[in-house]
Amino acid sequence: MAKDAFKINESAISVGTCTRVALTTTQTITIPGNANSILISADTNPIRFTIDSSTPTSTLGITLAVNQPYRLDLYPGAVLKAIETTASGFLNYQFLLTNK
Repeated sequence: MAKDAFKINESAISVGTCTRVALTTTQTITIPGNANSILISADTNPIRFTIDSSTPTSTLGITLAVNQPYRLDLYPGAVLKAIETTASGFLNYQFLLTNK
């Protein structure tokens, strides 16, 4: 896991259920009103994601390696877009409410 990707000692409550989506097309994920963070992990193949409303491609966006969970602190209503870098990419995500 990347250094400081997820602080175990920090108070966090899961919001909703963990979700797994195939990334054959760009997936748009909106942070719900009762969350302020998202925990993401690529499954099978690396993925690329953006949080600036641009659409990621196989060469554009932030790369997330397989099995390297990463937490993003975002505001409710923020949008994350993700796509696979090669065939058969999946994204697992869980919304969180953290005590910042």
